[in-house]
Amino acid sequence: MNAVELLRQFNSITKKQVLVELGSKLQERLKNRRLDLLVAKVAYAAGILPYLKQRKLEDFLNGCIRD
Repeated sequence: MNAVELLRQFNSITKKQVLVELGSKLQERLKNRRLDLLVAKVAYAAGILPYLKQRKLEDFLNGCIRD
């Protein structure tokens, strides 16, 4: 089992408030940087991708379309 799969397993038993806090911490760490594919994969597996700001996700998806 790899790390991403392990995160997916923890996602189902993690409290929602913890996911919200992790999303907030990740948002702080990213600041003005664009979300990249690796971080997006980890955030999705951990269940915190929905807790990132909408604009950050839009920029990521638009970047994927352009690349």
